Amino acid sequence: MRSYLDSYALIEIIKANPSFSEFVKSQCVTSIFNYAEAYHHLLSVGGKKQADLTDAVVAPMLAEIPLECIREAMAFRLEFNSHPENKRRKLSFADAICYTYAQSVGMDFVTGDEAFRGLKGDRFIKQVRTSFS
Repeated sequence: MRSYLDSYALIEIIKANPSFSEFVKSQCVTSIFNYAEAYHHLLSVGGKKQADLTDAVVAPMLAEIPLECIREAMAFRLEFNSHPENKRRKLSFADAICYTYAQSVGMDFVTGDEAFRGLKGDRFIKQVRTSFS
């Protein structure tokens, strides 16, 4: 089964985290939204050279997200973030869009983000400390 990689998963792949090694050569998908989040994070903690590694990893994986999916994702985000149980775990726009897209096309959603733990279709991979944050 193809998997959708969120920003967290992309960052861990770029950092060579062994917990994410199975996704390096598999057919995975991500979006420009996750690219932006991963690039920004790596730029802030590792500089431009580190952030530019994102291009080689992400370019072959990019999927186009339909507008209908984005609309559904915004409704999901609003409902999720306003639920009292989720007071401590909020979804970003990118998180909501990409999770909704993965669900709509029947892909596993690969993440290490605690906000997704236990959601349908989530393949949560426990965070492991690697060389840089």
